[in-house]
Parts: sequence; structure tokens; C-alpha cells
Amino acid sequence: MREIIDFIEANVNGRTLFTKELVYELENGGLQGVYSDQISSVK
Repeated sequence: MREIIDFIEANVNGRTLFTKELVYELENGGLQGVYSDQISSVK
């Protein structure tokens, strides 16, 4: 567990993480959308 906490403190805290764009379809391809997200972490 300590390794996970150390990794998060060194690589995640204080940074903004972005997801790649994901293209999705609804209604058998009749509707299409793009989704992406970002998450900010505070130290």
C-alpha cells in the first residue's frame, strides 16, 4: 500500500490528468459524440 501512496504523491498530486478523446455512437450509429475529461489533484 505504501508503494501506491508514494507513487501518487510523486506522480499525481498537484497535476492535471487528461483522458484521450473517445468517440462513441448511439442509436445504431445515428448519433455520435466525443468525450474527454480532465481531473485536477491538489497537494
